[in-house]
Amino acid sequence: MIKVSQKHITLRDVGFIVFFSGLLYLPFLGGIHLFDWDEINFAEMAREMLMTKDYLRLHINFQPFYEKPPLFIWMQALSMHLFGVNEYAARFPNAVCGIVTHLAIYFIGKELFNRKLALVWTCIYAGTILPHWYFKSGIIDPWFNLFIFLGIYFLIRHYWHIQAMFITKKTSPYFYLIIAGVFTGLALLTKGPVAMIVTCLVLGVYWIYLRLKFYISPLALLGYLLITLTTAGTWLFVEVYQNGWVFINQFLIRNYELFTQPDAGHKGFVGYHLVVFLLGGFPACIFCLRAFGKMPNEQPHHRDFRVWMIVLFAVVMLLFSIVDTKIIHYSSLTYLPFTFLAAMVINNLLDKRLMMSRWMTVSLVIIGTIWATVVAILPWVGINASQIIPHIKDVFAQENLKADVHWTGLESLVGVFFIISILIALYLIAKDEILKGLVILFGGTALTVQLIMFFMLGNIEAYSQRAAIEFFESIKGEDCYVLNVGYKSYAQLFYFEKKKPTNEQSYDDQWLINGKIDKKVYLITKINLIHKIIDQSTDAKELCRKNGFVVFLRRPRKVE
Repeated sequence: MIKVSQKHITLRDVGFIVFFSGLLYLPFLGGIHLFDWDEINFAEMAREMLMTKDYLRLHINFQPFYEKPPLFIWMQALSMHLFGVNEYAARFPNAVCGIVTHLAIYFIGKELFNRKLALVWTCIYAGTILPHWYFKSGIIDPWFNLFIFLGIYFLIRHYWHIQAMFITKKTSPYFYLIIAGVFTGLALLTKGPVAMIVTCLVLGVYWIYLRLKFYISPLALLGYLLITLTTAGTWLFVEVYQNGWVFINQFLIRNYELFTQPDAGHKGFVGYHLVVFLLGGFPACIFCLRAFGKMPNEQPHHRDFRVWMIVLFAVVMLLFSIVDTKIIHYSSLTYLPFTFLAAMVINNLLDKRLMMSRWMTVSLVIIGTIWATVVAILPWVGINASQIIPHIKDVFAQENLKADVHWTGLESLVGVFFIISILIALYLIAKDEILKGLVILFGGTALTVQLIMFFMLGNIEAYSQRAAIEFFESIKGEDCYVLNVGYKSYAQLFYFEKKKPTNEQSYDDQWLINGKIDKKVYLITKINLIHKIIDQSTDAKELCRKNGFVVFLRRPRKVE
């Protein structure tokens, strides 16, 4: 019998992870338009970066953008250089992040625990709704979260090495400290000081957990901080040298505003992110909750790592529950810790050290039924939209539902498939065929997410924004101005492929609405906001309306 080496097994696992994660995340990225605001916002900054050849500063509408550092936009710009300026290129960096994330958690799980937990964690991440979904998006958070997580992980490894809790290699503890600083610095370059805030809060809460025992020396923390700032400073120092302190001042002001007041259109209640966790974290969220209790036969470093993950999860949930702006991906940093906690529980289930509790089974059925019902009903809502419209008070929503969207009704089978897969999985688990049941549960969820994106998401996008985007695409290349009136959007910039203005007055909304323009202006608004154009403009003529969006046209007056 041929003995297979550990190195060969690891290489085989890596090949398996790269192949299947690539299969999940790389295809069909360009199948639908980018969604306002965030996806189009980031893609537009990358497009303008390529147009202006200014790779140091971010611009939106060809004006300086102070809310984000440039690392993710550099990734998108490189992707657009390779694939062209399109949806696929905008989302490609996160598909790559999906592959990298799965590899990272495999190696972390394998080194700290064993190969089985590593593979379980990897599969759980792919089979949980929002973690899976986000790798097929064009938003900034997947890379941001990975960098923060790796920064914290290597800080933990430094602490363990100093305390002789877990040492696997003859590596200096300061090597881990350097790597931690580099990853946290990359997180700062991706999205900003939230990375440092979260990391410091996690370190602080763990310090309280240890009853104020200093587990990392002040000198080591200072070194970590210097490495972090040096990494982020590779860009920031050049920015300050060339442009002064404008970016830093405006960036800090804007981030303070996001923390202290709700951003337009992004309000929410205190428990918003808890609901996101329970619904979007399905099915891993149910197993994760069991990890908050006592776990059997834990080695010291296993228990400690579980504590760190609970602390990270709690800090993110509490922090963004307090923050006034409520956006679904603000709590996405919890995906890594809560899928690990779920993997830890499932690993114990597979080893018969834990039993599947009734509350876990009931919770899986309830939340799974909610998802399956929504997915199954949605196509019939579209098919019967004409009967639903009279019962909706919002005029814009009424017009949205009038979109010409083709539903066959067969899309409902996705919801049916989902609930059947959940019930089969729970039946097998009850019959003590736990591995088969869990494979069907998480595999069925991953497949359901793929089916929703392939068969349904395009139709949903058709209701929400497609009419406006198709109009912008139809006037691509025209020598004109385009302005959204009364609502915020970046779609007109990306899909109209706006060129850098030569007339500075074009940044003045009032000039575009009622000034002496030098070329034609398209004004687009929502049907419930047309008064904002009619009341302000004396010569705007309605050009067309579709699915809740109304377009007005102004032409320059002839000189007499």
